[in-house]
Amino acid sequence: MRILIKGAGDLATGIACRLHRCGYELLMTDIEVPTAVRRTVSFSRAIYEGSAVVEEIEAVYCGRIENTTMDCTASDLRDNEHSPATICEKAEKCISAGKIAVVADPEAAVAKYFKQDVIIDAIIAKKNLGTAINDAPLVIGVGPGFTAGVDCHCVIETKRGHYLGKLICNGSAIPNTGVPGDIGGYTTERIIRATADGRFVPLKNIVDRVEAGEAVAKVICETTDDPAAIEETGKLQENERYEKTVYANITGIIRGLLQEGVQVFSGMKCGDIDPRCEREHCFTVSDKARAIGGGALEAVSRFERRRNNTGIVLLAAGESRRYGSNKLLEPINGKRMFEYAVDAAYSAITGKTDNSSCEEDLTGSTVALDCSDDTLTADCPVADGYTACSLSSCGTSLRRLQADIVIVTGYDEIARYAAEKGIAAVENKRPELGISESLKLGLKYMSGKDSVLFAVCDQPGLTEDSFVRLIDAYAASDKSLACMGRHCPKEGVSPEVFKASLGNPCLFNKKYFPELMELSGDTGGKRVIARHADDLTVVYAAESELSDIDRPDDRA
Repeated sequence: MRILIKGAGDLATGIACRLHRCGYELLMTDIEVPTAVRRTVSFSRAIYEGSAVVEEIEAVYCGRIENTTMDCTASDLRDNEHSPATICEKAEKCISAGKIAVVADPEAAVAKYFKQDVIIDAIIAKKNLGTAINDAPLVIGVGPGFTAGVDCHCVIETKRGHYLGKLICNGSAIPNTGVPGDIGGYTTERIIRATADGRFVPLKNIVDRVEAGEAVAKVICETTDDPAAIEETGKLQENERYEKTVYANITGIIRGLLQEGVQVFSGMKCGDIDPRCEREHCFTVSDKARAIGGGALEAVSRFERRRNNTGIVLLAAGESRRYGSNKLLEPINGKRMFEYAVDAAYSAITGKTDNSSCEEDLTGSTVALDCSDDTLTADCPVADGYTACSLSSCGTSLRRLQADIVIVTGYDEIARYAAEKGIAAVENKRPELGISESLKLGLKYMSGKDSVLFAVCDQPGLTEDSFVRLIDAYAASDKSLACMGRHCPKEGVSPEVFKASLGNPCLFNKKYFPELMELSGDTGGKRVIARHADDLTVVYAAESELSDIDRPDDRA
C-alpha cells in the first residue's frame, strides 16, 4: 500500500520508520524551510541536505512542487522540473529503490498524482490545515484538531501519558494544553524559544551539553521601534541590525535545535534540552514518536486486512417471478442485465473492462455446495485448477481491490460468462428456497474470509466504483456492517423509513455470518442489518446506482 504523510518532523518520522519497516511505500511532504527542532531524527532534513538517515532508514529529497493549479497532463508542464507530475516520477524512482521520498510541498499537491491508499496528517499544527475525510480511502489525523468521522477516519492521541498512541475511531484527541510533556521533571523549562523576530543562528550543536543560563543561539533582527532592543543596544539607526541572545533555562544536552537561517518569531519553539543527558536519544526516534507510530501502524494494518480479506459474492439465481421471465438475461443497452454487476466487480479487482481474462490459465468452473446443514465448513469444495482472480495474480494497477469473486447461479449462460473472466460459479440447485439459499451458498464458499460483500445482479447501475467505495468505507471504519444507501438520518425517522433507505450491495463481517446462516425463504441480509443499525456504515449513492429491476416497467 502507498501512504502519503503530511509533515516530516520528528513525530512524522517516527510514524514513517514504523511503516517503512513493515514494507509500506511512503512519500512525505513538508514546507520548503522545515522548522523541526529535532532535525537529527526528522526526515524533513532531507529538504535542505538532500537526504537524511534515521535509524538506518534513508529518505531522499525529490524536489519542490510549483504550478499546483496547472494540469499536470500537459506536455509543457511535464517539462517543468517542479511540476507535480515530474516530482511524482522522481518519488516513484526513490520508492522503487527502497527509500522514503520527501517533497517540499506545503499544500500536499502531489497527493492528486501519487494515488495513495492512506493519508496521514502529521503536521502537528494543533488544528486541521485542510485535510478532508475523502482525500484517501483511509485518512488519519495525528493529535488535536481532528475529529474521527468528520474530517478523518481515525485520530491518534499525541499527549504523553496513559493514552499516548491510542487509536481513536470516534471523537478527538485530548485538546492542546500548551504545556510540553514532562521529561526528567521539566516541562516548559526545557523548551528553547526565540527571543525576537528574525533570523535564527545556533551557537551550539545538537548533543552539546549546556548549563542553565548559557547562550545557545542568537536571533539577528532589524528594527527601529523595538523598545527592548533599544534598551539593550542603545539608540539604533534605521534598518540597523542587532542580535538577541537565546539562553538555556536548564542544564542538560541539546536534543533539538533549528538549523541556521530559519526565520523565527518571538516565542517560537527553536529547540529543546533533555535533562537526562543521554546522547543516543539525540539520534534515535523518541518514545513518544514510536508510540504514535504504533498507532498509525495499527490503523493502516487494520485497514489493509479488512480491505484485502473481503470476498465478493454475486447473487444471480433468482426466479424472476415478478418479471415474468429470466430478467437477468434480458438485454439492456447492448448487455445482458447480469453482466453489469459481473463486469463491475471484475473491473474493481483487475482494472480490466473488456472480456479478456487474466494472463494466468484460470479455469472457471461450477461448484456444487450443499447448504442443507446450514453451517459453515472450514474447507469448501472447489473445482480442481480454479484460481480466484485477484490483484496478485493479475498484476494490475494500483488501488485495485484484493478480493476473490464467486457468482451463485443456476443458469448455465451466467456461469459460462463468469468462467470467461476466471470467476467461479456456485450452483444453486434450489432457487425456490429464496435468496437466503444463495446467501448461504456464497458464505460457504467464502468461509475463510473475514468479511463478505453481497451484490445482486439486477442493478445495472452498479459500477467498479460501487464495489471499491463500499469495501474501502468498511475497511476504514470501526463498524462490522456496510451497505450502499440513500441519504437518510439514522435518528429521527422510523425504523421502516431507515430500512427503506438502505440498498445493495451489502457487506458483513464474519461476526454476523451465523445470523446470515439462520435466514430462510426470501429474506435477505437486510434483516440482519436492521437488528444492528448501530454497527452500520452507509455509503451514499445515486438513485441510478441503487435502482434494481423487478418488473419490466422498472426499465423505463
